Amino acid sequence: MDKRLAVIVLQKGMTQREIAEKVGVHQPKVSEWLRGIRTPNSVSLIKLAKVLDETPEDLAKKLHAISRMEEHSNLGFEDEELVLEA
Repeated sequence: MDKRLAVIVLQKGMTQREIAEKVGVHQPKVSEWLRGIRTPNSVSLIKLAKVLDETPEDLAKKLHAISRMEEHSNLGFEDEELVLEA
């Protein structure tokens, strides 16, 4: 998982702190997920999907769709504004 997750979180209007509290992890871990440094384990991914009001399958589809859009448009998500601050 990489910065594509940050796009979905941005669309939901949630902060890293809100996500961390609802998923049950520390905020720096969420930051690492959003920056593509680490990926959530399967338990955290299921909780994350629920927090984002998605099924794990739908979340995976959205992440894949964003990846495809990026490939086709040659758009990079390098802009640090996409990585939400706590």
